[in-house]
Amino acid sequence: MLPVIVTLVIGYVKTGSWRRLVLAYAYQFVVMFYSGYIIGIFSFLILLLTMVWEYGKDWKKYLTCLLRFTGIVIWAALIGAAVLLPTAGYLLGNSVDDVSSFKSLQLTLLDIYNNLFLGEMQSVDVVIPLVYSGIMVLFLVPVYFLKRRIGAKEKILFAVPIIFLVFCSLWQPLYILMHGFNAPNYFGFKFSYFYSFVLLAVSCRVWEFSKETCAWKYYALAAVNIILYYVVYLLQKNTLSEEMQSSSLLGWEFNAIFLLFYAVLLSYRKDKEDKKRYLQWILMISVCGELLLNGYLYNVRQGYAIVDSKDMIQLTDRLLVGALERIRQDEQLRGERKGFRIQCTDIDSPGASAAYGYRGLGYFSTVENRKLRDALFRLGYYTNTSLCADYGGTAVTRMLFSQDYIIHFYLYQQESAALVERNEECLSLGFMVAEGVKKYQFLSEDPFDNQNLLLQSMTGEETACFLPYEGDILLRSDNMIMTMDENGLKYLIGMDDPELNKGSISFVMKTDSPLPLYAYFSEDTAIRNDLSPRLVSGTSGEGGWFATDILSCPRVFALEKNGAEQYEASIILNENTLDAYFFNQYYFYHYDEERLQEAYKILERHQMKIISVEGDTIEAVVTVDADAPVLFTSIPYDDGWKVSVDGERIETFSVLNGAFLAVELTSGEHTLVFTYDSKINRMGWILSGIGLLTYIVSVWISARREKADGIECQTEKI
Repeated sequence: MLPVIVTLVIGYVKTGSWRRLVLAYAYQFVVMFYSGYIIGIFSFLILLLTMVWEYGKDWKKYLTCLLRFTGIVIWAALIGAAVLLPTAGYLLGNSVDDVSSFKSLQLTLLDIYNNLFLGEMQSVDVVIPLVYSGIMVLFLVPVYFLKRRIGAKEKILFAVPIIFLVFCSLWQPLYILMHGFNAPNYFGFKFSYFYSFVLLAVSCRVWEFSKETCAWKYYALAAVNIILYYVVYLLQKNTLSEEMQSSSLLGWEFNAIFLLFYAVLLSYRKDKEDKKRYLQWILMISVCGELLLNGYLYNVRQGYAIVDSKDMIQLTDRLLVGALERIRQDEQLRGERKGFRIQCTDIDSPGASAAYGYRGLGYFSTVENRKLRDALFRLGYYTNTSLCADYGGTAVTRMLFSQDYIIHFYLYQQESAALVERNEECLSLGFMVAEGVKKYQFLSEDPFDNQNLLLQSMTGEETACFLPYEGDILLRSDNMIMTMDENGLKYLIGMDDPELNKGSISFVMKTDSPLPLYAYFSEDTAIRNDLSPRLVSGTSGEGGWFATDILSCPRVFALEKNGAEQYEASIILNENTLDAYFFNQYYFYHYDEERLQEAYKILERHQMKIISVEGDTIEAVVTVDADAPVLFTSIPYDDGWKVSVDGERIETFSVLNGAFLAVELTSGEHTLVFTYDSKINRMGWILSGIGLLTYIVSVWISARREKADGIECQTEKI
């Protein structure tokens, strides 16, 4: 939509045409709010530049055009309100800045230039394509700005968007503006299609003048780019780790061949006007071949084959479809309740990370919110500013949050079928608990203590499924030191000799207890920082493919025994992590399965039995005793949830620091109906209807006026 909107904006400034522009903006807002916002900012810049070109010093036209343009954008937003309002509500409820260092992820001019070549990826943040627009732009853009026949005013108008985009990547305030005043992750590639669009627009503009350019200039540009690419390759080789080097000798050879080929072709085009048609076909075939080669170099960079994401997705789908079919058959055989919640991982050992995890409670229900993420964080789940995942879940949380099944499949072993594990101690989507849950708050950073206290508040019994490890802890260090900070509140770990580029410290525990052992290293706030140390245990490896075992995003971690029949948890620092790091505290707990079964027997007596789940409605029945009057549900709390008991609407409230939905019931058997009806969704549809209706009426009135003006003009001529 970017070329369409830019064309319509230019047409609006020149002719005042507004109808298609309103629809184009509305369509973009509805289809993709994020890109719609960025396109809106960029198109506003194009509007200003076009006004300077067309209006000169006529300030009245400037004011009129800007006011009408503001009305057009508001009108388009009104038409798209059915999507924009829920999106805005979600963003306001979940907006948390990514705290990753902008400097550590910041692009450089070298990165931007490097990504103009075949098969190149940015060398910071993540390895993905950035600006690639084809090798031809490396010739045509310089030719455009060197061409004397093109006026300085036009060159300035094209140069401003390019400079603006470069500064958006290099200067954080502009970057934040382009991202809706919120700092995201993945700084590097947000503006790739804007760069490509402007460079291609410049190239198309100068194409008609390209045959007038001296042949030596094309060869000079080819030589300069070949040399600069090789310089970039040497710089990356000497400054970046091997996996982050996007340039290679193979890439240099391919790019040099295409640069020389295009230089010959463009210089030949200058002298052979009679061969124009053949040259166009050769250029077209060359560009197509270049695009195919770019895809090949992206998928196989520097000779290292990467995982085919399409094949992985197909494999994932195939495994999940088979697993879900088995789960549905099991549900039919049991006939106990409708609907189920799953946990899906691809782990190959209990302590390992998962590359693809079912993102649990936040995505199961209607909304993912900060209160939910905070509650899960306090219970030991892996969370950060943008998601909550099932990593860190325990048997206790799986029981309370109705995770009926766990699907295990390990993608890289190409399994023919996924392993489906049924959680026997699993409660329904809702169950009756004691009144103590209404007052429960997370008062500790210790997730094991929080889970014990939560169970006690629900059951009304003094029960504890997690028991503190009380044995000796042996610290084993390898080029690592650990000290307390000056206030005695945090631990500082760091390499004793940073030049060695690697260090570790291990917590070794020997126990005769048959109970499994868990670990947790606490933080004040969950922050995704890939530079933080890794936590590993036994044979689970250094953090796994998805790298969830990072101290900056703490999670409950199942420890494994080493060869000496001892439990071991190791913190790893290396050349890809920070040299020093703070964390709050470490906790080690045994898990007692028998105590969990005791708690399960208390809570499972009065579970909510689901009768049907249809759309936004859940129908269920439950039996209530006086000692457990609160119905706790693992549905994330949202004002849109309404609950009726025996046909009468009752008040809902939140528990666990505002995270989950609950209601209070009287003794006896009740029929419940849960319905979800968001006010903001309803308001959005109303505003969209108003916007669309007024647009249709305005277009009709405008058409009538134009028709009347046309008839009047014809009458005057007669």
